[in-house]
Amino acid sequence: MATLALGCLYLLAALFCVWLLKNNFNFFGFIFNPANKKFYFIFDLIFISICILAISEQVHWLLIVLFLMHVLNSGVLLLDSNNFYESENQIRELGETALIYFGIGILSVAGIFSIYIAYL
Repeated sequence: MATLALGCLYLLAALFCVWLLKNNFNFFGFIFNPANKKFYFIFDLIFISICILAISEQVHWLLIVLFLMHVLNSGVLLLDSNNFYESENQIRELGETALIYFGIGILSVAGIFSIYIAYL
């Protein structure tokens, strides 16, 4: 049940990002604003909690990878946040829209595979 909820949460996050992109939301202005640091931790804490529940329900390598990605993301933001905020120009050079589409794709793939794992 938790794995299914995790997959649905990933897909909802992807749909929400698509909606924000359609409405011309400034993703990089939001991401690189240090005032939004608490939002990232709360966002990752929700995913970490559901990942732990999903892993306790059904151990699968993909769920462990998703869990570790969220823990690593929170750890880097907590321990090395200055480096993260200083890398804004380097990330912008890669192309903002392409990175947003990549993030939406990752969220969608994680959601689809989490739902698939729930039905194994």
